[in-house]
Amino acid sequence: MGTEPGPDENRLAAGAPVIRASDGDREAAAARLNEAAGDGRLTLQEFSERLDRAYAARTRAELGPLTADLPAVDPVSEPGRLRRVMLGIFWDSRRAGPQPLEDEITAIALLGDAVIDLREAKATSKEITIRAYALLNDVDVIVPEGIAVELSGVAVVGDNRNMTRPVPAGTSRFVVKIHGHALLGDVQVFHSDPRHSPLAPPVNRRLSRRRARLQRASGKQSLRS
Repeated sequence: MGTEPGPDENRLAAGAPVIRASDGDREAAAARLNEAAGDGRLTLQEFSERLDRAYAARTRAELGPLTADLPAVDPVSEPGRLRRVMLGIFWDSRRAGPQPLEDEITAIALLGDAVIDLREAKATSKEITIRAYALLNDVDVIVPEGIAVELSGVAVVGDNRNMTRPVPAGTSRFVVKIHGHALLGDVQVFHSDPRHSPLAPPVNRRLSRRRARLQRASGKQSLRS
C-alpha cells in the first residue's frame, strides 16, 4: 500500500524545482518581518505568527508568502511620538485593539486595574516604554509570543512578574520595556488575558490577596512604631 506524495514531490511532478531554505534565507525573512512590524505594517500578533512560520520553513516556497505583501525596501518615515496615560481609579482602564502603538504609556492602577493588550497593536517604532504603577490593584500587560520583554522596577508588598516565554537574543527587534512600581499590587506580563483563562483567580480571591497585603503592610508598620 503506497503513500501519497507530499507537497515537495507534487511540485517536482509539476516541474517546479524545490529549493531548500537555508538559515540565511530564514534570517532574511525574519529581518523583513521585524522591519515591517517596526513600521506598523504588521500587528504584533501577525509578526509573531509569521516569525514562527519563517523559522519552521523548510523551503523557499514556504518563506515567500510570509513577505509577499511587504515592500522590498521600506520608505523612511519619522512618526511623531505617541504618549498615553491610563488611570485605573475605582474602575478598570483598558488599552486594546488594532490601533497605532504609543511610544510611551503610563498606567496607574489605584482601586482599579489597568490592562494593556498589545496583541493587535500596530507598532510605529522599535520599542515601547511602559511605566506601570500598581497601587492596591494590578497592571497587566499582554504581549504576543516572540516579542522581547524587559521588566524592571521595585515591588513593596507586591510583585513584578514576567510570565512570558523568553525570546532568544537577536530574534526580536521590537522590545517592550516595562518599569514596574508595585505597592500592594502586581505588575504582570502575560501572553494571554488572565481574565479569560480558566485558571484565572476569581474576584474574591484577588480581593483576599489584596487584604492579605494590607495586613502584612500594617503589621510591618506596627513593628516600626
